[in-house]
Amino acid sequence: MLFIFTALYCEAYPFIQYYHLKKDVSQTRFQVFKDKEEQILLAVTGVGTVAAAAAIGSVCTQYHADKNDFLINVGICAGKEEKGKIFLGNKIIEAETGKTFYPDLLYCHRFTEAEIITSAKACSKTESYNSEFLYDMEASAVYQAGNYFFGPHRMVFLKIISDDGNPKDVTLEDAKSLVAKNLEKIAEYLHRLSAISQMEGQKKAVFQSADKITEKICRDMHCSCVMAASVRQYIYYLALSGKDYMSLIEEMYIEKKLPCKGKREGKNCFEEFKRRLL
Repeated sequence: MLFIFTALYCEAYPFIQYYHLKKDVSQTRFQVFKDKEEQILLAVTGVGTVAAAAAIGSVCTQYHADKNDFLINVGICAGKEEKGKIFLGNKIIEAETGKTFYPDLLYCHRFTEAEIITSAKACSKTESYNSEFLYDMEASAVYQAGNYFFGPHRMVFLKIISDDGNPKDVTLEDAKSLVAKNLEKIAEYLHRLSAISQMEGQKKAVFQSADKITEKICRDMHCSCVMAASVRQYIYYLALSGKDYMSLIEEMYIEKKLPCKGKREGKNCFEEFKRRLL
C-alpha cells in the first residue's frame, strides 16, 4: 500500500479527485481517504512537526503499515527556484537540532533532487534563509516517525515550491493548484512504487506458503539445523521460479519416502529430495 501524507487538505484534494478516494469515517483523529482496492491511503496531518509525527504514528499503527509499503510525503515548500517546480528530497535537516536524515533513493525517478530544511515555523527571507535549500515544516518529523514503520528506502519526500520566503502570499487555492499541476508526474512515480509494493507483497505470500511446507518437511525428515536451512533455500528458489514443487513433494509422501523413521533415513531422503527438485 502507498501511504500518502499531506499537511493540508488543499494539498490532498487533487489526489482525492484523481484516485477517487473515499473518506474513512471510522477514523476520527485525522482525515483519512482510501481507494476502493485499498492500495492507496491518504491522510491529512495538519501543519507542523508535532501534528505530522502524531498523524504518522496513529495512521500507520491503525492501518498496519509494514516494510512492503511506501510512505510518500507531498506538500508545498519555500525555495529559490521557479514557483510550481517539484523536487525529490535526498537529505532532510532539522533546523532546531541540526540532525540530518537521508532517504535512500533506490528507485528511478524524473525529479530534481534537493535538500530540505524543516523548521517549526514558516521560512521567512528576513531570517536565516539560504536559497540553496527547500524549506518546509513537516519533513523531518515525517521521516523520524515513519522510520518506525518503513525503511529509509521506503520513504519519499516530494516538495513543490510555492514561494521564495513569503508564505503569507500563498493561498489555499494556490497550494491546491500547484499540487494539481504536478499530479501527472507524481502519479507516474506512484504507479511504479505501487507495482513494487504489490510485487513485494506477492513474494511475502509465496514465502509464507513455502515456510509452512518447509516446516512440515523438516519435521518429517528429522532435519538438522543445517539441513533445514538447505531445504528452505531449495523451496524458496523453486517457489520464486514458479516451479510446481508441491507435486514432487506429494509424490514422496505417496511413495512412503516421507515421513522418515529417523535421522539416518532422513539424510538419505534429503539427498533424494534434492535430486527430485533440481
